[in-house]
Amino acid sequence: MTWSRRLLSTLPAALAAPTVLAQGQWPSRPHVRARLCGQGAEVVAMEPAEQDRFFEAERKRWAQVVAQAGIKPD
Repeated sequence: MTWSRRLLSTLPAALAAPTVLAQGQWPSRPHVRARLCGQGAEVVAMEPAEQDRFFEAERKRWAQVVAQAGIKPD
């Protein structure tokens, strides 16, 4: 997951489409995938809308963990 994809989801689809397409292609290159996996990354391709749902679910999940643990910012 890249944060740049998250930022692209805030743009009109026609404007973001070329960059989204290019970003979706680079992880499928064997040398890129091998390097990312070698660093412990999990390579997953998602459409912008799917990625938005993932980030929202993660935000909710971790907000619950933080609340249950009573974690407060310094």
